[in-house]
Amino acid sequence: MRKLILVIATGLLLCSCGGKLSDDKAGFQEIESKLNDKFGDDAFYTSIMVAYTEQIGMLVDATGTDDPESLKLEEWNWVQNNWTQKSDVTLEITGGEAKDFMFTLGDKISISKLGELAETAKKKLKDEKEIDEAIVTVARIDSPNDGDKSKLGYNLTLEPKNGGTSFHFSYDLDGNLKDFTY
Repeated sequence: MRKLILVIATGLLLCSCGGKLSDDKAGFQEIESKLNDKFGDDAFYTSIMVAYTEQIGMLVDATGTDDPESLKLEEWNWVQNNWTQKSDVTLEITGGEAKDFMFTLGDKISISKLGELAETAKKKLKDEKEIDEAIVTVARIDSPNDGDKSKLGYNLTLEPKNGGTSFHFSYDLDGNLKDFTY
């Protein structure tokens, strides 16, 4: 009976702490779910950034709105299973509609796609650079400032788990590697 209580208490403690998210497809799917819960399934974003630190694990910074025509957005951070508002943002747009400078999550753009690309980038580092364990330190989607959605894409920065050189990957929305630098 005592062991059962200990197991249940440990399980509740782990659930309440929120646990650390992984930097793979499954972890990024959880992040996408958290974004949809916070901003709504039909939200518009100008930026989503996922970062990793050894101390906290994954954290998210997102700037979005559910009403793009209002030109008012909110920037929020998700850290250790808590959302905190960082700022209110007002867009100033000349030439074009607000939606031209934002993106939505769904068919063409997906946070879970970032997770897939993280796995692809890790494989590339293992195959080409013989780095067996790499971590995603930053993953981003930013709306272009000029409203040209053809410039939208996925950007990732990975580092060896034990530190060292940063490797930067840029992918188009279809997941094709556009640039790989270090």
